[in-house]
Amino acid sequence: ELAFAPPPSKRWRTSRAVRRERDDSGPGARKKVEEDEHNKWAQRAVELLFSLEAPVVFDGTGEVRTLELLKPLFGRRRASTLRARVRHMTRFLDWLRLRHGGNIKYGTTDVLTYLHDIGETARGSTVPRAAIYAITFFEKAGGVEEQRRTHLDPLVPATADAIEDDLVKQNPTRGETRRLPFLVVVSLELVVGDASWPLYSRMLAGYVLASVWSCLRYDDCRGLNPS
Repeated sequence: ELAFAPPPSKRWRTSRAVRRERDDSGPGARKKVEEDEHNKWAQRAVELLFSLEAPVVFDGTGEVRTLELLKPLFGRRRASTLRARVRHMTRFLDWLRLRHGGNIKYGTTDVLTYLHDIGETARGSTVPRAAIYAITFFEKAGGVEEQRRTHLDPLVPATADAIEDDLVKQNPTRGETRRLPFLVVVSLELVVGDASWPLYSRMLAGYVLASVWSCLRYDDCRGLNPS
């Protein structure tokens, strides 16, 4: 008989960084890690708003608000979302500093030029769109007036789409997995029901069929014990 083994337990992490120095096995450890990760990227996001001198940084009297006071702007955002937006916005600001001698004030022309620049060096086709998402994110969170928001210029998303299309043509992404021919599926089914075949071969054929029928990925089936 085929032995059953439960699938391997998933690691829960909000970051790719390995936290070797901390004991994550205690009660409430997962929540603590998630909160720490969120706080880290929320703080980084607020620091970018300070760098941009966004309108939300100042109150009605012109006084600068504290970091803790601005953190609720990102309270309902996932840590992974904050991480992606912060990283892309940081790259954009670094590009502005190099282009303008340290000045990070920007307009639509700067955004369009940046999109063309990253289009020449980007390896992933979604990079231009991710850059627009980051700029949009911080312009909204920073309370930038609508007439000054660069992402509302129709040329900005249109340019990102055009560059993305070019990147897809230059570097085709992985497509849908090729389906098994019909006769191969039939042959596998016959192997499963044929007692003359070795048990392992029948199990392997059943494994492939179960993956095909259920549209499972490789890691969805790792819990199957071949012994």
